[in-house]
Amino acid sequence: MRRVDADADAGVRACSAAVNCIVALVMAILGTVSLIKYQGGHYEQVLHVPIIWVALAFAVISTFLSCYADVGCLMCANGCCSCLVTIFLFCFCIFALSVTHKGGGDKLPGIAYKEYRLEDYSKWLQHKVNNTKMWTKIRKCLVRRHACKKMTRDWANITLQQFYTKRLSSIESGCCKPSNACNFSYVSPTNWTTTANSTYTNPDCHAWNNDPNILCLDCQSCKAGVADKYKHNWFDGVQALT
Repeated sequence: MRRVDADADAGVRACSAAVNCIVALVMAILGTVSLIKYQGGHYEQVLHVPIIWVALAFAVISTFLSCYADVGCLMCANGCCSCLVTIFLFCFCIFALSVTHKGGGDKLPGIAYKEYRLEDYSKWLQHKVNNTKMWTKIRKCLVRRHACKKMTRDWANITLQQFYTKRLSSIESGCCKPSNACNFSYVSPTNWTTTANSTYTNPDCHAWNNDPNILCLDCQSCKAGVADKYKHNWFDGVQALT
């Protein structure tokens, strides 16, 4: 009887260790990918919160305990760590969904791309991109990675009607061109002629500059474009975890 109980306990520990190893492996992969992106200086990763690493730490500890859980206290600790990992990931998913359920861009009649407004996104995302220190890092990243390269080089000679058929990313729409509400005269996707002595209700119209290193990188629409990109990345992360 004791032999059977011992075999059953060993089987339980083996199953627990296997599950925890799988969790640890998944977390390690997600954490490694996240770290690689961060080291690459990607502008989205400036906003990155290392939540995955905390969950990974719990998973590794839980795996270690499950492999050596021969006494009751270690079995209890193993169970607590497993619960903490589950609760942590559940809370992360809830938080991610709560801060990414707003926004998405406004469709314009007869135009393929959308335009983005920062006030449409959650307060948390607004606070992140409005932080001066953080936005300075993001802006430098956008310039360094040539976020508007496609529009400044590949589409330099297209007409306005051709430009209206392009499906721009949120970054391209928000950071690389002025708002359609400004009614600037089109020269090229990143070169627009402003109207002299005009008064604009949209402050982004005053922020626009044809300089390739400026464009609309100081616009609220650019912050909205980054927030939208970040929103979709977080949403994809939640889907991967669930």
